[in-house]
Parts: sequence; structure tokens; C-alpha cells
Amino acid sequence: MLLKGQVEYKKFKEGKPLTRKQAMLAQCYMCNGEEEGGVDCQGMSCPLYQYFPYKGRKDSKLEL
Repeated sequence: MLLKGQVEYKKFKEGKPLTRKQAMLAQCYMCNGEEEGGVDCQGMSCPLYQYFPYKGRKDSKLEL
């Protein structure tokens, strides 16, 4: 199963060019410890946070 940003991060590590969106996804993937939680990381100090794909999404496990 591929995680959001995983393909883009691999392309980056291989030295291939990325689009702006691909670079943002790769950064989020790398910053989250190469995991995808599918929840808002709350990374307000990150300059890319405004483009974070899970912004505003809460962990469904916490809302039991």
C-alpha cells in the first residue's frame, strides 16, 4: 500500500524533478516519519502546513 507522498519522496531521493505539489507531499511524508496517519499533524510552524492534505481532519480513534 502506497502512502500519500511516498512516491514523491522516492522521486526526490532519486534526484528526479518534482512539481510544487509533489514537493509538498514529499515534505509531509518525510516530516511525519515516513508514515501517513491521515490526520492533521498540527504543524503550525511548518511553512507548508497551509497546503497539508489532512488539514482539519481529526483522528477518528480519538473520537470514540
